[in-house]
Amino acid sequence: MKRTLALAVHAAQRLAGIDGLELHGAQQAGVVAFVLRQQPAAAVAAVLDTEFGIDVQHSHGALPDRVWLHLGPRNTFADIDVIADALQKIARGEFEGVYIHDANSGDYVALGAPPRPPRGASHNRFSVAPKRPPCRTS
Repeated sequence: MKRTLALAVHAAQRLAGIDGLELHGAQQAGVVAFVLRQQPAAAVAAVLDTEFGIDVQHSHGALPDRVWLHLGPRNTFADIDVIADALQKIARGEFEGVYIHDANSGDYVALGAPPRPPRGASHNRFSVAPKRPPCRTS
């Protein structure tokens, strides 16, 4: 639990420096919630997943509309740095895909991206995977 708390504190410190990012939530519980420039949480989550290989949860249309990092024993300080760097790029508009809202699921999807497989019930932590190439449109 001490390590998870240390990760949450590190995440809060790194994310607090991002222009347009507002932190919410209980870092002491290993959960860090945020909004980015009043963008829909689903859109931020889609860009993180599609362009940076970072899998997070979001509020799926519930209010308040937030992105959630649930930190656990598999997460590292390097994971936090990767997501902070990715969010910094998103805040500056440095992403390549074009994202549209899917009214059926409530998610945003990149044009040209393959459908995403459904997540299992055990999906409750954020993860960082190798970066996938961004979806390009012509």
